[in-house]
Amino acid sequence: REVKVPVKVTNTLPDGTEEVVEVEVPVTVNRDTDGDGIIDSENPDDDNDGVEDGSDETPKAFTDLTATATPVTVPEGQAVPADTKVNTLPLTGDSSEAFFTSAALAIISSVGLLGIAKGKKNGSD
Repeated sequence: REVKVPVKVTNTLPDGTEEVVEVEVPVTVNRDTDGDGIIDSENPDDDNDGVEDGSDETPKAFTDLTATATPVTVPEGQAVPADTKVNTLPLTGDSSEAFFTSAALAIISSVGLLGIAKGKKNGSD
């Protein structure tokens, strides 16, 4: 915003007389309401309350944002709505993994036993 400020200018002439003239000097005001270093005309949140000015009911006054949780209860036996987001943990230790783990242990054990048996056979020769 531009404001005109009246200023008296004194000019001293070569003969020593002074000439006083009053002029209006235009001054551009760049407000920074919230003190964040961004002038309000370029700042999307003039009061620095986290709510952009276009959505803020009071863009020049800080709004303390507090949230309150509203408890929601679902009556027992009623279905959960289809659009409800459900987070589930990954399944671990299911039956297919147990089978592969058992098979791998059996193979390793067989190789170990064959190695021991071969070692005994070589030792007795």
